[in-house]
Amino acid sequence: MTERVGSQLYLVKLSEYLRAIYPVFHISQLEPALSSNILNCSNLPPPPIKLDGNLEFEVAQILDSK
Repeated sequence: MTERVGSQLYLVKLSEYLRAIYPVFHISQLEPALSSNILNCSNLPPPPIKLDGNLEFEVAQILDSK
């Protein structure tokens, strides 16, 4: 869900675990979400895990590195 708050600014409703990110974005930073052709597929990232009192994301694999 988005709401226009300025001539080129949008307020974006973010997931609870992204609450540390300021939810207002310039229109140049936004693009439409692509829908998936795979049935019952969700493109959302997995929720973070709590590790030593901090929220962390678990890395499944590293695809490339330099």
